[in-house]
Amino acid sequence: MNRTVCGRLAAALIVLLATTGFASAAGDGAGPVRTSMKTVTGVVESLAVVPAEGGIDVVRVTLILDEKTGASLDVLLAPEGLMDEIGFTVQEGDRLKVKYFLDEEGPARAHKVLNTTRGSMVRFRTLRQIPLWSNQGAWQGGAARSQPGNGGDPTRGGRN
Repeated sequence: MNRTVCGRLAAALIVLLATTGFASAAGDGAGPVRTSMKTVTGVVESLAVVPAEGGIDVVRVTLILDEKTGASLDVLLAPEGLMDEIGFTVQEGDRLKVKYFLDEEGPARAHKVLNTTRGSMVRFRTLRQIPLWSNQGAWQGGAARSQPGNGGDPTRGGRN
């Protein structure tokens, strides 16, 4: 084989490995970038504060996914004080669209939550499932993006 054909085969192999997840990108060692997630929409049946990641209490919502069958899903959001701090409100009866990490043990952990009833959205965890709050429950996710419009950033035309 000539060099051109070998070069093309090598490039195709690299692309194949990268797109199928066999090649690993240089990272911080915090785990795989690819994570299995699912998105559901449901109505909040109940809220509770429960111990979760790092021993910090977080808000757990129970979503009714199908009113006819009663199918439900428990989802961990974030510490209650943090949700107050960033202005993200959830109440019984609110309709939520939740993108969550698939986990066979315990309640699902929310990556992103859209409260369609209140018109607000927030991302609670990175794609590596790392909470966007400190071990004291303080927000570390940058500018809060829980308001409609420009994420609540008044410097970009959003609301406080």
